Order: sequence, then structure tokens, then C-alpha cells
Amino acid sequence: MNGNTPPPKPQDEFTRLYNLSLAVGSTFTLPDSLWALYLEGSQFVDMTSVGIGIYDIPTDTLHFQLVFDRGNRLEPFTTPCNPRGLASHVMLTQDPVLIHDLTKVNSPILETTLPLPNAPIRSWLGVAIPNPAQPTRHAQGVLALWSYQTNIFSNRDLYLLTAIAAQCAVPLRYVRMLEALQQRAMEIAVINELAQTMSTSLHLPEVLAHIMEEVENMLNAEAGMLLLYDSASHELVCQSTWGAQIPIKELARIPKGFGLMGEIMQTGKSLIMAEVTPEKRPMPDVQQLLGISVRNLLCIPLVVREHIVGVLGVFNKRNENFNHHDSDLMRSIISYATIAIENARLHEKVLAGRDRVIEASEEARKELARNLHDGPIQGVSSIKMRLSFCQEALQRAPEMVPAEILYLQQKADEAIHQMRTMMFELRPLVLESDGLAAAIEIFLQRRQEEIKGTKLIFRPKAYPPNEQISRQESRVETAIFAIVQEAVNNAIKHAQAKNIFVQLTEKPEAIYTVIADDGVGFIPQQILGNYTTRQTSLGMVNIRERAELIGSEVTIKSAPGMGAHIFVYTPKEQSERLKKRVVTGMLQFPLKK
Repeated sequence: MNGNTPPPKPQDEFTRLYNLSLAVGSTFTLPDSLWALYLEGSQFVDMTSVGIGIYDIPTDTLHFQLVFDRGNRLEPFTTPCNPRGLASHVMLTQDPVLIHDLTKVNSPILETTLPLPNAPIRSWLGVAIPNPAQPTRHAQGVLALWSYQTNIFSNRDLYLLTAIAAQCAVPLRYVRMLEALQQRAMEIAVINELAQTMSTSLHLPEVLAHIMEEVENMLNAEAGMLLLYDSASHELVCQSTWGAQIPIKELARIPKGFGLMGEIMQTGKSLIMAEVTPEKRPMPDVQQLLGISVRNLLCIPLVVREHIVGVLGVFNKRNENFNHHDSDLMRSIISYATIAIENARLHEKVLAGRDRVIEASEEARKELARNLHDGPIQGVSSIKMRLSFCQEALQRAPEMVPAEILYLQQKADEAIHQMRTMMFELRPLVLESDGLAAAIEIFLQRRQEEIKGTKLIFRPKAYPPNEQISRQESRVETAIFAIVQEAVNNAIKHAQAKNIFVQLTEKPEAIYTVIADDGVGFIPQQILGNYTTRQTSLGMVNIRERAELIGSEVTIKSAPGMGAHIFVYTPKEQSERLKKRVVTGMLQFPLKK
């Protein structure tokens, strides 16, 4: 419709506006609604050149989803809101703009014609599409017309376009809400499916692969990476990627605080960035692991029980930038993913614990066999040979028999002592009857009888002074005794010490156990650094794991030539011990101080 067309009767005009509202409101998708608006609105004004833009609040952009220029439909496009732009000004202020001759306007920005930068636009008309939910804050979008001639649009066109926008405001709002609800329902369905899929697998690599696959599909991004925190080395370990230009042959590591991912791990804050350039934000860690040029990104920390256990980064969203909806969607995925990761890790810990129990049992059997062979069996074999000698001596030299009998009694006593010592170490009954201090004292006495050159010293100390150390739970006493037994035997075998001290101190809140020696010492980092791969002393492994099982804390201090000190702190209260049982194998959750 142009200025030469006679105006319709008001009654017909109201009827057509009502029909326009019905046409827009009878659709279920935004593209269909905008198409109905275009068809019905063309009965009121000339829409040969028209742009309908919808405002996106999180990204502060206008999405021109339906654009015609001189009757030709153009591809949809997105432009950031710019107060100097005509469409942005209309949308932000909700004031209509009618320009009869653009040559008389000082450098206007025509967002509606961005695909036609050299087009000689002369006339321009734009009105806001109101937002019924927030009429005073911002509009839903903008409806704009333009022409390549001057003085094309009249005040009546302005009136009609404003009426069209107002009549379509409520139906468009409902359609957008419906689309948002449908999108959310689809996302919830996908997330629930993901949760079910992840819950069926306890294999950590498989769980991580599911997470990355769903993130890639739902966020439509070119690349991503998932890293988990290793509290032992204070590094992020790259577990899974997609879109990487550089093949990762082994688990790559990033120090905490280094690069973008290390920063997210350290601060615990999510990050959304658009239009990233190396000048604005160098990312050596991302470049090293993925080998891509980052345009935009979304990074979120993985949190379990208030502990940051990793970081998930997604890069280069296709066609647009990441927004807060993407961040919320990612958090929904991560809320299930972290549970699945924790379950998989705990399952791996159980399997590893089972394997270690089998390994320890096998090692114990081998040790028992060696001790029996080198100790009592050798003694009994010697006794048998001597008895044969005595049998011969009774006939040929009876005077030699009394000395041999004394020798045989000595050998029998030694064999009995060795077997009793072995039985005591396997199951110290005195621990059950008399308690921890008595069991440690007898153990040290027995070991002292077997060794020379090393003095074993026991220093029990109760609270209050002059009192006996109180009884603790059976499993706690058994674990502490086993730790002392392991540490003392290790020191006897390897420390070359003159003195080995065991101190057992009871205080109101805890039991403190110290095993120290003045021997050759060692470098703890070398011993404990390979703890997770089991390439270290089995004794140290046993000490660490027995302490973890009852919720004790172990500290090992040593240096070459400086001896060794092993400190074991065991809270008396079971609730306090349970708080410290927060270990998940290689990638531990850091203890909350």
C-alpha cells in the first residue's frame, strides 16, 4: 500500500488487524509467525523491502530472521545492538523513526541493510515490536521498511506499521515462549537421556566420551576439552577432546593457574567470551592441546561436594556466540556428569582396591613362605639331621650325645620362637585382649630378640599423664598396629639405623603415632611420586592405604642421611575420620581445609 491508495474504512482496517493477530497467533514457531506477519502486513503497507528483527537479551543482538529487499528474500543475519544504528535506536528507545531522505541524516547506520552495504537507501521507517511482559524496559524487536526513493513513507504508514507491531506483540510473545518451552523440554529430555546413559557405565573413559559427545551436539561448537584435577601433582589432566588439530598421544597436563583452563580451575568461576583474539587473550594451554584459533568460548568448572575437580571448555560456537542459556545448559549437563564421573572414579577405586587386596594377599603368602623356609623349616631340618647324628653317636660315641641334645633344645626353642613371632604378626591376640600399646611393646620385644645392631625403643604416653592409653575401635587399633609393624620392618630392612623409635601418644581428640629412625633416609617424593602406579615400596603403599581406610592422615619426612619420620594422626571421633576418607585413586578430590 502506498500514498496513492485510498485508505480503507476504519471498520475494515480493524477487521484486518484482528485477522493479522489471529494469523500470527495460530502458528507454533517463530519463522511461521514472522511469515504470517509479512503476508498479512503487506495488506496494510508496502513490504517490498522489509526487515523483522528479534532482540536477544543475553547477547544484546538483533536477529533479522525475515528480510526482503525489492521483493527478493535475503538470508537471515545477526547484528550487535548499536545506539547509533537506526533499528537499534528504535528497539532500545521504543520510539518510531521516519526518515524521508537519508542523505540529510548524519552518517546513519542501517543494520537492516547490512547484506547490502552499497545500496543507496533514501527512505526508512522503523517501529518497535513491544514486549508485553516488560513494556518499559525493552522491546521484543523491530519492524523496519526502506525504499530507494525519497519521501516514500507517510505518517499514515507510520501509524499502520505501529498498529501492526502492537497487534502482533502478544502473539509473538506467546510463540517465542512456546518455542523456548519446547526447546527446554527437548534439552531436558536429552539431559535425562544423557544421565541414564552415563549411569549405565562405570568405565571413566566411556563416561567422559558420552559427556563430550552431548556437549558437542547441544552447543554446536567446533572444539572442546575436558580436564580433571590431579591433587597429587596440582595439575589439570586432559582426559578428552574433540575438534583438536593436534593429536594427543598421552594425557597432557596443565599446571594449576597456567593458561585459561588453569585459571578457571584456580578461580572456580565460569567464563563466557565473544570475539576472542590472541592480542586480547593469549591461550597457551588451549593452543598447546587443541591447536586451534579461538573465536569465542565457554568454560565451566566441574564441582563435586564444593570441590573443583576439573574444567570443561567449549570453543568456537558455529554461526553465533555463546550466551547465558548455553552456560545454564552446560551446567545442567555437568550436574549429571560430575555425579557420573565420581561414580566411575569410585568404581575404579573399588576395582583397584580389590586388585591391591589380591596383590597384598599374594605377597603375604610369598613372604610367609619365605619366612617359613628361611626360619622354622631350616631349623627343623637342622634338628632332623642332628637327630640322625645322635642315633649314630649312641652306638659309636655316646659321650657326645648330651651336648647334641642341648644343641637340639636350643634349635627347637629358636624354631618355636620364630613360629610364635610369625603367628603374633599374623594375628596378635594381645591386641584384642590388652590393647594397642601392649601389642606394640610385645612386637618390638620379639623383633629386638631377632636383630642385632639396632635398638628398638617404645615410648607410650597417655592423657592425662600416668594413665594407660585407652582402648579404641578394633579396626582402628588393628590398622595402627599394622602401620607400626610395616614401618618398623621397613626400617629394619632398609634404614641401616642404630635406633628405631615408636611413640604412641593419646590426647583428648586423637591418637598420634610416630615411627622414626636415625638411618640413611630417602627422598619421599621419589617414593610417593609413583604411589598411584604402584612402582614404589609396597610397604609405603600399605601404610598409606591402611591409614586412608580408617580416616587417618599420614605425613612422611625424610632426607638422605637424615633418617625418616612417619607421623600418623588418627581422630578418635568416627565422624572426624569419615570426613578424611575422600580419596578417589589417581585423581583425588582435594581435602577441604
